[in-house]
Amino acid sequence: MHVLFFQGENDDKFAEQLKKKILLDSDSNATIFCNEDYVDEIWDTHEQMEVGTNGDGRLESKQKCYVPMLGEHWFNKDSMTNLIALSDMTAKFKVTMDSSKDKAFFVHLPDKIVVFKQMDNNLYGMDPMDPNSFISKEKYNKRYVHFAGVSRVATHSEINKNEASDVEDNLKYMSERQQKRAKMARIAFQALGTPTLDDFKAMLRMNLIRNAKITTKDINLAGKEFGPDVGSMKGKSTRSRPLPAKSSVIDIPPELLSINEDIVLSIDGLTVNSLKIPSNSVT
Repeated sequence: MHVLFFQGENDDKFAEQLKKKILLDSDSNATIFCNEDYVDEIWDTHEQMEVGTNGDGRLESKQKCYVPMLGEHWFNKDSMTNLIALSDMTAKFKVTMDSSKDKAFFVHLPDKIVVFKQMDNNLYGMDPMDPNSFISKEKYNKRYVHFAGVSRVATHSEINKNEASDVEDNLKYMSERQQKRAKMARIAFQALGTPTLDDFKAMLRMNLIRNAKITTKDINLAGKEFGPDVGSMKGKSTRSRPLPAKSSVIDIPPELLSINEDIVLSIDGLTVNSLKIPSNSVT
């Protein structure tokens, strides 16, 4: 199996970020997950898989899991990150890439497309909690705009600009247990008066809510499933600053004024508020 080398700080924060990512690797021959939130079931097995690491280390995996839409694969909580072998992905779904347009792999699922973008460490991965990691087939098809037989491909940032999360589609990528916990988190969020997400998480960490049955992970799941809370946005949104008014008055050149100092105005008649004024000549 391929050994991955990451560029980043060797600290707990960096390791935690890696466990939230899912990488797509063309040089790996096995799929392995370490994040329990991304799988439905985990069980012990009599089989064993060993992975060589840098420093002559060995990582032994004696558990398997069920990955939604991918089936049965390996699980090891000590793994550095979640890794999907490209061969396993192409065996299930169509995978496309055009590096001249976007540095990303597009995995075509039955109802949407998953985007594995090139990260800062030059590996291709995605974050399931990031709505920009998913696009609809309609959005993908609109990338190709024909002009006189010539196709123009929009950038990936243009596709995801102002794209709202679709609750119905998001539910298909979450287990029933995750959906239930996400709903509990959203109900608690609204019952508290829709505070900021950071304040809501801080309440849980400081145990300000007695006997709370939700966790910060459930809050993240609720954000992925339902998107931003509409009531919270309406109550906290402010009017955008308008553009300053610009005067369109221009100065008349003095040369033009000197030529037209004496003007004779001739009219046949004038009506002001239904009042008829006889014709007159005003100098």
